[in-house]
Amino acid sequence: MTAPPSLPDRRARLAALLVIAAIVAADQAVKQVMIALGAAGSLPLAVTPFLNLVLGFNRGVTFGLLASDHPLAPYLLGAVACAVALGFWLLACRTPRPDERLGLTVVIGGALGNAVDRFHRGAVTDFLDFHLAGWHWPAFNLADIAIVVGAVLLLVATWRASPVAPSIRMTVAALGLVLVAALAVIVFLVTAPPPAPPEKIRRIADIGGPFTLTDHRGRSVTQDDFRGAPFIVFFGFTSCPDICPTALSYALTAIDALPPAAAAPIRILLVSVDPARDTPARLADYVAAFDDRIVGLTGTPGQIAAMAEAYRVFYEKGPVDASGNYSVDHSGTIFVMDRTGSFAAALDVHEPIETATAKLARVAGGQ
Repeated sequence: MTAPPSLPDRRARLAALLVIAAIVAADQAVKQVMIALGAAGSLPLAVTPFLNLVLGFNRGVTFGLLASDHPLAPYLLGAVACAVALGFWLLACRTPRPDERLGLTVVIGGALGNAVDRFHRGAVTDFLDFHLAGWHWPAFNLADIAIVVGAVLLLVATWRASPVAPSIRMTVAALGLVLVAALAVIVFLVTAPPPAPPEKIRRIADIGGPFTLTDHRGRSVTQDDFRGAPFIVFFGFTSCPDICPTALSYALTAIDALPPAAAAPIRILLVSVDPARDTPARLADYVAAFDDRIVGLTGTPGQIAAMAEAYRVFYEKGPVDASGNYSVDHSGTIFVMDRTGSFAAALDVHEPIETATAKLARVAGGQ
């Protein structure tokens, strides 16, 4: 009669801890390499017909669900991941089955790898973009792969330990696959943007273009007025409570980290997506209160819409309350244009400031 497997001893627990540490270390090392490649302008990079290397920062959970700009959100999600990892560790220490313990250990390593990102960077670094027929899912990394592999190992371990007859297990497995497929379809429909029609597909190099707007001094300006030095373009509005000040402060901090000679000529163009309220005078007050390196730009609704389309920026006026106040939803991308006015890089406030500075330094060094 075969003796039942014993609970893990100190050596087994140490081995599990080493596996967890190896997964976290490998995950963080690969993410750091991807961040460096992104800062050097080497991403995106096509690897296979269905896989690209990209650089993204996910503030939510899977596929960006539950994403929030609240400053405590990364710590809350990170704490939840750590709590789940702790629970799995307690299970791993109590299970007598080595295969179950391995599955739990691998899941813990992946969960902690992403938790480190949330505490360190405020968002999870993703770099694997799976795509098919124009649909993209840029929401994966090494930690995510570890979680999936660990989950598969747990399913296999549970399958092997099940006393149920093989025919019943096959039926349950088939139903499980159907449920997983259904869940995948739901996630696909909820999270994946529809593929653009062929006439709407444009290259990254096509971002930007000619514009004619009015600056905060009341002067008519075009893109030619800013050529000759790198400049930054951000779409926002003066009544924006948090996203716009955060993005502008982030861009200014990145500029300040450059050598003085490289930083001096760089200007930030704040293009108002609320031209009804953002008059030149109001923009002038905003710029004066914020930083004189910012150039406020406004115009007619048609002029703003044309420039937003050229930069692939979304914006939409929200509902008006009883007091006549409203907000404007808009994209948060910070565009870096080179001295010719061509798109050179994009900044994300969830990237480390060193990454943003490296991108600006590369563009400024190309003068």
